[in-house]
Amino acid sequence: MRKITTIERAMEQFAYRLQNGKYEPNQNDVDAFKFVAEWINREKVKEINQNLLFAKLFCHVFGQEVEYYKGDFKIAQAKMHEYLKNPIEFYYNRFIDNINRIALNSYSDSLCLSKKIPATRS
Repeated sequence: MRKITTIERAMEQFAYRLQNGKYEPNQNDVDAFKFVAEWINREKVKEINQNLLFAKLFCHVFGQEVEYYKGDFKIAQAKMHEYLKNPIEFYYNRFIDNINRIALNSYSDSLCLSKKIPATRS
């Protein structure tokens, strides 16, 4: 009797037993079924946790938008739809640009360079 350790093995066990003609569950069948059921439950919990993180961020940003638009939920919601339409690469690039700008400003400040004279910036 082989131990069920993968989804593929569990499904192979089900397929073998169901193609046999008559089906009387044995311990391997029970183990395979339990393995698949436990895997499905673990994946559901992971998905809920991942969605929970997204929900937290969404609520936070939506609250900021509502505040920015002085309580106008329709405009705030439209803005949220705009955010969600952008591909993730857009936000990666925006993040990198912002981090670089902050680092440049910090470095310029440490050298006492004027922000008003563009020639001192590169």
